Order: sequence, then structure tokens, then C-alpha cells
Amino acid sequence: MPLAWYFKTQWEREYGNNGRWKEYFCLDWFQQESYADRFAQVVSRCPCTLQQAELDRGRFSPDLECNVIDRNCDTFHRGAEHCLKTGRPSIGGSGQTCCYDDYSELLQTADTMYGGRPSRAHIYGKHPFKKQMMIPALSEWLHDTMPFFFCCKWQGEEDNTDTCQMYNYWRTSQDCSSYQAPAIGSVYGDPHFITFDRYNYTINVKGEYTLVHVDNAIHKLDVQARFEQVPRNRRTDPPLNATTLMAVAARDNISSIVEFRLRPVAARRRYQMYVIVDKEYVFWWDESMRLQNFKGVTLYQPAGIQNMSHVIAMFDSGAGVEVMTDGGHLTVHVYMPYTFLNGTGGLLGLYSRDIRDDFTLPNGQQISLQSTQEDIHFRFGKAWRVQERV
Repeated sequence: MPLAWYFKTQWEREYGNNGRWKEYFCLDWFQQESYADRFAQVVSRCPCTLQQAELDRGRFSPDLECNVIDRNCDTFHRGAEHCLKTGRPSIGGSGQTCCYDDYSELLQTADTMYGGRPSRAHIYGKHPFKKQMMIPALSEWLHDTMPFFFCCKWQGEEDNTDTCQMYNYWRTSQDCSSYQAPAIGSVYGDPHFITFDRYNYTINVKGEYTLVHVDNAIHKLDVQARFEQVPRNRRTDPPLNATTLMAVAARDNISSIVEFRLRPVAARRRYQMYVIVDKEYVFWWDESMRLQNFKGVTLYQPAGIQNMSHVIAMFDSGAGVEVMTDGGHLTVHVYMPYTFLNGTGGLLGLYSRDIRDDFTLPNGQQISLQSTQEDIHFRFGKAWRVQERV
């Protein structure tokens, strides 16, 4: 709470005991907002439905309070079934909250003051943090949450009060008309690959390979993977002629480098994966550490997971990398926003919404989808093998 219980007597003495202090603070905030930049133009747009939102794991993560498990929604988002927040701040440090009702439809401030809304400051702050508007929790509380109490919550909780209309003028929900869902590329099993344009193929590669490579004026992203031979169940068994995904590493622009490695069988009693950020091991001890922030990347372990078997990395660009353990190997999903269109390379293909160019080589040449398995393996797969630096 914004300490109203402590300062109420002082405020009533200064502004009168008729509750006018709330209107004074709300009006003061409204005037300050009128001189500030229009941050809402650069925040991510909300998905239209809850189903879309749950599949956009590179940009959105569940609200840690108002979600289908915790259900602590009454204070800020009454009537919502589930809310999500942008996992990373916008370029200016702002954030977005999207809430959905029990019909999985977007809940907006045009319907109720408890709808989802953008925020001038991101709840988790922005690197380097020790600056105005970038302090985790406190900046968002000062510029977005406290005004909600002064303008709406303490005004009889009425949507149509003048002060609440003033608040909604600067914190109005945005519709989903300009939302575009991300493309999803996956690697699982033997290994099987599903490109961003949804083409499915299988190659048994061994070693370190590039899943995604982007290097242009807008984005710089690398997602690499290590494939190893499937281990034998017993020492006396013959070697298995198959490989599987064992490790993933990702970096976006100048973000921290994030690595996911499958633990050896003997080391999986408590945790299933090693998660390493800039060469330092990261752990999730309890629910309070469900979401952790680093330079340019947020790591999130979904609710109900306590053994590090499922972790999602969300980057500033909106790209996301979701890694899960599945028996003796890893499964990875890579989420690509539409801003990466026509800019990706790697084993997950060229994201162009046209499967015919998915097998694009590093030099720009293309291999036909009708090529033999041998051609796909040696001409396309091997072309994306990570070269050792001399």
C-alpha cells in the first residue's frame, strides 16, 4: 500500500478531511503524465485470446499474483481468470499487462477499471536498474500502481468517476488488432525438426549446430545446440545409431549467454538440467525465485515445476527459448516474433511463411524440400555445423 494508513491524518490536515487529498494526488499525476513521453506506443500488443497468449512464451509470462493457480486478482484485476505480463521491458523500460476473463477473452479498461493495461515502468525494472524508471518494483509502484489507488480504487471503486477516467486516459487497454503471433520452431526426439514455417524433417547430426542465426540491422540472435549419440541402456548393448539433443545455448544481441544442459543420470535426483548464465550456475530453490532477471534476458520456471525440468528464456527482442527435459534428452521450442521475418538461418529454417525456402544454406543458396535424406543431411545439416575457432 502507498502508506495511506500512515499519512492519512497528515493529508487530511493539509487538504481537508473530505477525501480531497486523493483527487489532488490523482490530478498531480495526470498533469505529470501529460508532459511525459507516450510510452504505450512501443509496448507489445496483447494477444486476442488466452490461448494465443499462452503460446507466446517469448514475450509474455504469467502474472505472479493473478493467474489460474494463485488467483490473487481482486486488488488489481478483479474478474480476471488469468493475467500475463511482458517478460522483458520495452526499449524505454515500460511494460504491458494482459488479462483474460473466464471466456478467455481480453479484459479491457473500456469494460472495467480492473482490465489489463500498459505501465510506464516495468515491474521487474530495466538494466542497469539504478536509474529513474528502471528500479524493479518501486518505479512501477510509483508511476503506475499508486495512481490506480488514488484515482480509482479509493474513489468508491467506481469505473465512471472523473478521477478514474483520468487514470484510464493514460493507462487505457490497447486492443489486439495489431497483434501478430510468433512463429515456433522445435527440436525433439531422434532428433526431429519442425521449422518456423512448420516443415517437419529428421536428420541424425552429431556435434554442435546452429538452430537459429540472425545478424542484421535490427536483430542479432544465436541459438546453438549440441547433439550426442543416444547412450546405451547397458554396457553390453550395441551402440545405438541415433543422436539426441543434449544442450542448448542462446544469446540475443548483447544479452547474457544462457546455456541449458541435461544432467547426467546420476545427478538428476533433485534437478534435471544445468542452467548456466554467463558461466555461472543458476538454480530455482523455491516459488519466490520462479522468475529471474539478467542482462537482456529473463528466465522463467513455470508454476508447478520444482526440479528445473522446464525453463523459458525471454529476450529483449521478443524471441524466446523454451527448454524441457524428456527422458534422456531435451526438447526445445524457439519463438520468433514477426520482426524476425525473412531474417533467420539455421536448422530451424528461414522464417518466411513459405516452406519452399526452409533449407537455406549460410551462403544463401537453397536446397529443394524434395532432396534425398542424404542431401539434406550433408548439404543442409552439415552446413550449419558450428565451426571451431582457431
